[in-house]
Amino acid sequence: MKLHPLVFEPIYKDKVWGGDAVRVTLGRGGASLRCGESWELVDLDITAPSGGGGEAAHSVVARGPLRGRALRDLLDEDQAAILGDHPRTVAGGFPLLIKYLDARQDLSVQVHPDAEFVAHHPGAALKSEAWYILDAAEDACIYLGLRPGVDAAALRRGIESGALVDFLTRVQVKPGEIYFLPSGAPHALGAGCLVAEIQTPSDTTFRLYDWGRHPPRPLHIEEALACATFGPIDHGIFDQYEAQAGFERQGRVSCPHFEISTIKINDFIPLRPGPTALMILEGGLDVRWRDQSMCFGPYDTILCPAGLGATTIHSPNAHVLEVRFPFKGEK
Repeated sequence: MKLHPLVFEPIYKDKVWGGDAVRVTLGRGGASLRCGESWELVDLDITAPSGGGGEAAHSVVARGPLRGRALRDLLDEDQAAILGDHPRTVAGGFPLLIKYLDARQDLSVQVHPDAEFVAHHPGAALKSEAWYILDAAEDACIYLGLRPGVDAAALRRGIESGALVDFLTRVQVKPGEIYFLPSGAPHALGAGCLVAEIQTPSDTTFRLYDWGRHPPRPLHIEEALACATFGPIDHGIFDQYEAQAGFERQGRVSCPHFEISTIKINDFIPLRPGPTALMILEGGLDVRWRDQSMCFGPYDTILCPAGLGATTIHSPNAHVLEVRFPFKGEK
C-alpha cells in the first residue's frame, strides 16, 4: 500500500434543522441548502434509522494514489499502517467519526447510550462527542446536562408538560470554544451554530424532545431516561499550553476515546507518532513525509496514517484541530 495523507469524499446529510453553511461557508458545492451534516471521516456498517439512515457509511479516499479506496478496505489490507497499535472498533471499523454540523434550527434534545445501557442492549454503542464552535449567531447556545437537583421524576414531568428545556443547562457559545458531551449527557445543539464534531463511531441517538416539529419525529423517552446522566457531568476539558518556534498548541479535550488540541501554526510542526486527524479551520497546510508532500485547504479533514512515519505540517498561517487517540503516558 502506497501510504499518503488521506482526505475523503464528504457524505452529506440533509436535516430538517439544516442550513446553507456547509454549501456556502465551507464551500461544498455538492451540499444542498438544507444540509445539516457533512461526514468527513466515517466507517459505520449501519447508521441510525432515526436519522434517516439505516445503511452503511464508509469514507472513500478523494485524492492521491489511494483515490477511490474505502477506508474499511485499507484497514482490512493493513490495519497497522493506518492505526499503528490502536485497535479497530468491535465491528471492525475506524474508531472515530468526524463531521461538520450546521444548525439553522435547534437540534432535538437527545441522549446517547451510556456504558450500562450498552452492556444490556446489543446493537447500542457509546457515543461521546466534542463540539468545536466554528461560527455562532449572537445569542446562539447549546444545552448541555441537567440543572442541579433534576432527577428522573422531574425530568419525566418536564417531558410530559412540554417544559423540558427548563430543566436543561443553557450555555451561550461563541466561536473558538470547545465542549465535550460524554455518553449519557442530555444535550442539544442550538440554532445558529456551525460546529466541527469529533465523536466515537456510533449513530445511536435517543430523542427526549423535538421542539414541537411537524410532522413529528419519533421520540425515545424510555431509552433516553434509562441512560441519562443526572447530576454533574465530566466535561473532559483540560488546558495544556505549548509554544515553540513556528506554532502554539493548546490541549482542549481529553477522554478515553480521543484527545483534541488546537494548533496555530506560522511555520511548521512535527506531528507526534501515531494516527492523527487534522481539521483545517483556517488557512492551508502542506503535509510532508519522507520526501513527499501534499497540500490541503480550508475545512479539509486529513487522516495522517500511523505508517507515514515522521511527518511535518507547514503553513504561514493556519489554525488546525488535531485529533488523536489517547496513548499511555501522554496527556
